[in-house]
Amino acid sequence: MKKIYEIWTYSLIGKIFFTYKERPDLTIVDEERGIFKDSNGQLIYKSSLHYFTLCIGLGAFPKNSLFKDEEKYLPYFATVTQDLPGSARGLKPKIYKNCQLLTEKPSGYLLFEHKDSGEILKIAMNSNTYEPSKELCDF
Repeated sequence: MKKIYEIWTYSLIGKIFFTYKERPDLTIVDEERGIFKDSNGQLIYKSSLHYFTLCIGLGAFPKNSLFKDEEKYLPYFATVTQDLPGSARGLKPKIYKNCQLLTEKPSGYLLFEHKDSGEILKIAMNSNTYEPSKELCDF
């Protein structure tokens, strides 16, 4: 029996990672068209998924960029800068050094944890920006 996996992609500055989770609750209905069925009989169309993809097997993914989804962190560090609105003239944005990428990806957004404070920083439009820490990342 072929194994089905849920794959999340992390397209980052300088690196791409993937996390995977086996989905034993799914069965293949039509492999060629990417149609699956869950344990409740609900059809899932691969083309309709927004935040992750479903695939059969893991052979297409580079092993050094593939991680289990239950891991909390990915091996990617960055400096995160607070994005201030244009009306905040004169204020300096907070800069967080030594932030590590989390595997959690709510609504498809990247999350970094600031190692010194434990603060979780979301990368989104009008939120925060990040720059990879080249001395801490292997690329």
